[in-house]
Amino acid sequence: MLKNAFFVLLLTFCGRAAVAGSASDSAWQGDLVIPDGPTMAIGVELFSRPDDSRGANVAVIAQGARYLPVASLEEGDGKVAISIDNPPVRIAGPVEGDLWQARFMQGEFEAPLTLERVEAIDEPIRPDTPDTTNDREVWFQSGDGVWLAGSFTRPVGEGPFAAALLIGGSGATQRDAYHAGHRPMAVLAHRLAEAGIATLRYDKRGVYKSGGAHNPVDLANTEIDARAALKALGVQRGVDANQIGLIGHSEGSLIAAMLAASNDVQYVVSLAGPGMKVKDLFVLQDKTEALAAGATEEEATALSELTSRIYQTVMQRPDVEQRMILLGDVMSKASDEEKAAFEAWNGGTGTLSSNWLFRPDYPQLLATDPAEYWRSVTERALVINGGLDSQVPYQPNVNLIIAAAGGPVSDCVLPKVNHLLQPAQTASIEAYAQIETTISETLLDTVVGWVSDGHLSDACEPAYPPKPPTSEQTSRN
Repeated sequence: MLKNAFFVLLLTFCGRAAVAGSASDSAWQGDLVIPDGPTMAIGVELFSRPDDSRGANVAVIAQGARYLPVASLEEGDGKVAISIDNPPVRIAGPVEGDLWQARFMQGEFEAPLTLERVEAIDEPIRPDTPDTTNDREVWFQSGDGVWLAGSFTRPVGEGPFAAALLIGGSGATQRDAYHAGHRPMAVLAHRLAEAGIATLRYDKRGVYKSGGAHNPVDLANTEIDARAALKALGVQRGVDANQIGLIGHSEGSLIAAMLAASNDVQYVVSLAGPGMKVKDLFVLQDKTEALAAGATEEEATALSELTSRIYQTVMQRPDVEQRMILLGDVMSKASDEEKAAFEAWNGGTGTLSSNWLFRPDYPQLLATDPAEYWRSVTERALVINGGLDSQVPYQPNVNLIIAAAGGPVSDCVLPKVNHLLQPAQTASIEAYAQIETTISETLLDTVVGWVSDGHLSDACEPAYPPKPPTSEQTSRN
């Protein structure tokens, strides 16, 4: 499961900002000048939802961050204001034609921020980013009434077409799984369309154009939303509702298994998906991410030993107030080596951030075992992971899914692929933004070939390569 690293980087400077536009759908961009500091390009999109609510999202362009949610939006009397909760930021001021003359406020810091109406917010364009002009916006309601938004990509022709629901990974995931200019779900959708397969991808609740509030540890609502998306895909014009499969990345693989266990689908594709119990995966992840970032074996081990106790404490204490007292005790009793490793290689980010640790339902997530759902998956499945994945290390996870799955499984490890499905030379998450290619061509060919006709690429390696024959076995032959 993806510990979303990108959002951790946004607070390096004091300006993780949000801005707004006019009463119509619009995009805005301008520079925030920090005295004796950086100048940060800020972008904003403003839009309406089908339930008549208004929404906005923010881009911190220099950091490659997009679709950051705002907590409140106020419009009226020729003025617009947007607020962010964490950190507490407010941007407010009058809109006059194509200019928004705002003030940026965070604590005692205040500065002018002039934004100009633009056709689209600047962002890096990766070489394999597809033209999504002909994608159709789709709106649908989740089981609890929350409106969700997504993009339907249809092949050329009349159909009916087989189709796949694309389910993104953990965190505040936008429909394209955007990161640093990369849009992997859009790339996958359009490659599948070329093969005659329609797709639907969607924004998590509380993200981009979807309503509701995002909760990073809430698997229950994530499953409810994915179930609604599956239903919405089945009623799209040109889709053969009897020929739908599920393709999930990281946490999305777990959600796909949950859906397949209780829905009639044709197949499941797990991309970098977890097979380990979530608590065990997070402990392993803390160690392997640190190693990939340059930690020594001793430092990574010290970190994981401490974080194991942290997760165990969370699991045993549903009451958040009591939990935080006990977590403070865990940290105070940590060894000097553990404290140093924690500060050097994590610092309370991702699954160890306050945004996760304060969640009442975090214990349920940590106790989740993907095997419970994979046992009920009787459809054919493709389990494909990268050999350079430091977030969901392939060996234990692929093999646990294979062992649990109730149907036929094709497994594939691509040695030079990372967790975000990119061709890579290192497992470091810091390299994600520097890699130009969004998805490995070999991985794309493997997924499309297997979905289309069950073909598995010759580039695939098994999670555990077969053991070489012993000398005794060789002599017998």
